[in-house]
Amino acid sequence: MKLITDEQLVQLLSSARAFLEAQYVGTELDPKPVVKLFTRNGVSRLLLSETDPAGSYLAYGICDSGNGRPVLGYVHLCDLEKPQAFICFS
Repeated sequence: MKLITDEQLVQLLSSARAFLEAQYVGTELDPKPVVKLFTRNGVSRLLLSETDPAGSYLAYGICDSGNGRPVLGYVHLCDLEKPQAFICFS
């Protein structure tokens, strides 16, 4: 099941490139979330803001597993597309 559209992937990649450019020139940039994914029971959520511009299938964002301790980190997109892991809301 494909959760992230090609258009959203382009937006995620664009956010990553803009972030790298901002770092290069010494400015700060906080990319906005592009995709919100959550489990069917609504407990776990991911807010993805960018992908790895090197071409791997890593996305970066906030992961909230529902325990009250959201973390920033990377997730493999292929892991998200396993049967019924997440549903998409964007």
